[in-house]
Amino acid sequence: RWLLISGPNGGGKTVVLSMLGLLAQLARRGLFVPAAPDTALPWLQDVIVVLGDAQDIERGLSTFEGHLRAIQQAWESAHAATGPVLVLLDELASGTEPIAGNAMATAYLEGLAAGAGQAFGAVTTHFESLKLLPLRDPLFANAALALDTATLTPTYRLQVGQVGSSSPFVLAQRLGLAPSVVERAVQLAGGGGGQVADMLDKLQTLREGLEEDRREVQRSKHDVERSRQLLED
Repeated sequence: RWLLISGPNGGGKTVVLSMLGLLAQLARRGLFVPAAPDTALPWLQDVIVVLGDAQDIERGLSTFEGHLRAIQQAWESAHAATGPVLVLLDELASGTEPIAGNAMATAYLEGLAAGAGQAFGAVTTHFESLKLLPLRDPLFANAALALDTATLTPTYRLQVGQVGSSSPFVLAQRLGLAPSVVERAVQLAGGGGGQVADMLDKLQTLREGLEEDRREVQRSKHDVERSRQLLED
């Protein structure tokens, strides 16, 4: 019921959430939906969205405090729903120390999935440990927006069932940040927090290899079938 969307900075995660919300609202109002002919959308009682910076200087709210207020309102709305609701959360529990933010995001999603039975939705994240939640809870699934490994640019294609790496150093390099800064950042990151990211990169390489193998098998099957047909003829 819950999709955890990961991938590179600037890869299109927020765009995916915006698109989901827009399509749901179009369908709720009986408007045409730009989608494939066989697309099926459920009826939704409401769409609950937490997206963007909730900082409010006039009310004395920091970015994180504003975000906490917003996700608390989303929590209450989701638990009070009497019909299906779509919940879209962008960068859940970001804006604070990463370890605490990851723990809070995990606890929040576990509680929302267990207690708000009428709710389902999508969440974007850069927290590496949160990406592992679907491995222990069947209510969650991963999806990723990947980079083109040849050009290191976003593909803007959502791949359900895959986990994406944030790749902040790749983005910094592509945007022209001083090479010395990027190199030093990579050096400082070292093995201190990049083990999961390294694992994800290796998995991505493995997936690409398996996909190429699958295509080769399909080509071989096609050739065998064609040869069989020619033999029968």
